[in-house]
Amino acid sequence: MKKRIITVFSAAAIALLSACPAFAGYWRQGEAPNENRWVYENGDGSHAANEWKWIDGNADGIAECYCFDAEGWLYVNTETPDHYQVDVNGAWIVNGVVQTQAAAQSPSQDQNTAAAGWKEEAGGWRYYKGGHYLTSQWRKISNKRYYFNAEGFMVTGFQEIEGNKYYFDSEGALKTKNFTKDDVRYIVEEDGVITDEQDGGDWDTFQSDDYKERADQGESSSGKDSPGKNSSAGGASSSESQDADDYAREVWEIVNEERRKAGRGELDWSDTLSDAALRRAEELTELFSHSRPDGRDCFTVISEYNISSMAAGENIAMGQRTPKEVMNAWMNSKGHRENILNTSFDTIGVGCYEENGTYHWVQLFIGS
Repeated sequence: MKKRIITVFSAAAIALLSACPAFAGYWRQGEAPNENRWVYENGDGSHAANEWKWIDGNADGIAECYCFDAEGWLYVNTETPDHYQVDVNGAWIVNGVVQTQAAAQSPSQDQNTAAAGWKEEAGGWRYYKGGHYLTSQWRKISNKRYYFNAEGFMVTGFQEIEGNKYYFDSEGALKTKNFTKDDVRYIVEEDGVITDEQDGGDWDTFQSDDYKERADQGESSSGKDSPGKNSSAGGASSSESQDADDYAREVWEIVNEERRKAGRGELDWSDTLSDAALRRAEELTELFSHSRPDGRDCFTVISEYNISSMAAGENIAMGQRTPKEVMNAWMNSKGHRENILNTSFDTIGVGCYEENGTYHWVQLFIGS
């Protein structure tokens, strides 16, 4: 009996609403703390309130029926005060089926009615779905990922979203692969998060001033090949290995020259830390990143060599032929220079690894 009453009432509601004039309205999202609620602006300065309303939000010629409370908020996923059901989008449903009717056209319905899909408006591009434009959310469209800001506009360029850095091209598509822009190489994860910035295209730095007790959290080197300069030389000739060893110590000497000029204390040399740096230099031939080839953080190499510290830093580089050349590159990069001159560090290890004529360089810094 209840179902029969609802059906009769619904038919009456349809007849009444169909007689209402149509305006070029639009959906508007509420502001905090009502950012998840919606209002429908009628287009004449008023908004729907305390009523049911047929709305063709995506301009497909088919209208759905929506119910609004006295303040104008859309009822969603509930039973309305007059005992009808609406779905998660606020559309009237009967037995789970959205009820529709052909949208009546009138001269008052102009071209400002937002259609489904992309629409260029003052301020940029918006994307409409179900009559609403997307706000503060990600959306995958035609196999590309986009982000829409709080005003509903597609973003471009570098953006920080929920603490992560991303880059969107001029058409708004998220970059999900490494790229170079303005002579800086950006390392990008598959989800688009930028994890590294390599000034000059082939070197970068990573520093962790809050590095504490990480040696206790890493893996030991037991069961692995014994670390060392000779075993990590990758088949290089003895003269090449000797050059690499001499180059590493020359880098250390230049580092201390730079620290003396800046009024900073000199760094102690550590053979063990240099072994770890040499392992990292060899790993750069597989993956030029502050992530290791197996995906772990670069600083896990320190714990593998049973080194403990309260602060740590890493500089990496590739392609420079001499210690002077690589130090010039590092000193002309703000982040690398800060690592080299950082007063939190008191010890250094340097690794230099050559493969097929290309040198790979690593500085590891620690502070105790």
